[in-house]
Amino acid sequence: MYEMVNLELKRAEPIQHQLTWLIRNKILSGEMPEGTRLPAGLAWAKQLGTNYFTLHSALLPLVKEGLIERRPRAGTFVRSKRPVPSMVIGVYCCRSFWNMQHLGFTRMVLDALRCKLAGMGHLARLWIDERPEDAQFEPLPELVQAIRDNEIQGLAVVLANKNDIGWLKELPVPTSFLSGAHLSNKIDCDHIQLIELALDRLVVQGCRTVGLISGVCPGQSERGWQHPGTRFYDDYLALCAARGLDHRNAWIRSPLEELKSPELFGYIEFQKLREQSERPEGLFVFPDVVATGVLKALLDVDPVARPRLAIHRNRGMNLDFPPIAANWIYCDPEAVADGLILQISRQADGEAAPHVVIPYNISDQEELP
Repeated sequence: MYEMVNLELKRAEPIQHQLTWLIRNKILSGEMPEGTRLPAGLAWAKQLGTNYFTLHSALLPLVKEGLIERRPRAGTFVRSKRPVPSMVIGVYCCRSFWNMQHLGFTRMVLDALRCKLAGMGHLARLWIDERPEDAQFEPLPELVQAIRDNEIQGLAVVLANKNDIGWLKELPVPTSFLSGAHLSNKIDCDHIQLIELALDRLVVQGCRTVGLISGVCPGQSERGWQHPGTRFYDDYLALCAARGLDHRNAWIRSPLEELKSPELFGYIEFQKLREQSERPEGLFVFPDVVATGVLKALLDVDPVARPRLAIHRNRGMNLDFPPIAANWIYCDPEAVADGLILQISRQADGEAAPHVVIPYNISDQEELP
């Protein structure tokens, strides 16, 4: 029987998704060899600090992928004759994301990738680079070795930083990036269209002045790394000016460094905005983890006195939004997953993989569906 003594879970949701990815990786790496019997459900769940139903749900995708099988009266085993996937696609993240609120979209992209690859007869294998960021200038040895051994035939980079981007783009395997780096084979969400959708909807609703509460940290570009903050605010100001919108500096609320509590930031910054003697008629809030705090702060404001709202919300993200009327702007994680897979497929076929821009959409309903 396999003892899961070295399975490290981040004590934040979603535990179910962590278990699915971690157990899948241990099977694909050979750490859990064919024929291995998994521990009994109740005892194993207790050992992992979770409940039976969460563990059961985590194992279901592995059953569907043919990695494990349940034998009546015998238990659950790693399959001895597993279906051979046509490809194994590696998935790289530069940090653990399970317990980071602002990386919820990354988790949704990962889930979409796994489901889509499974539907194509492929498997996904996850690498999380737990090294300190200043040690990530060097390639991750286990990932490099897996590529050399042909254990993976493609790589989707869903979370990278300025340190690891240099060696990631040099790996000898078809690779796609969800990134702001200066790369051709990348997937990026159209932040200009995002701002345009927000401002245009506020203009249609009669707003002549607009404010911004954003969790994007202004930064600098270096070594081929395009920090998202270097363009976001310049583009916001230019697009406001093009529409004749008054956009005073005091109405732009942004962080000085990466946020540890985006929801708290949104709550506090909205309060500061409300304390000003003159306030904007419209308010654009980005991203959704910041918007949660803004919406909670709005509960204390008379509905008549509330600004018109244009709020970013990632589709499929289950956040605790209060029922407040707003224009909801979202990007579909499944579209991002499709783009990452397309980039890898093109390179595997010897084709060029041009930059793919994923559009945003805006809800026609003011109330969140």
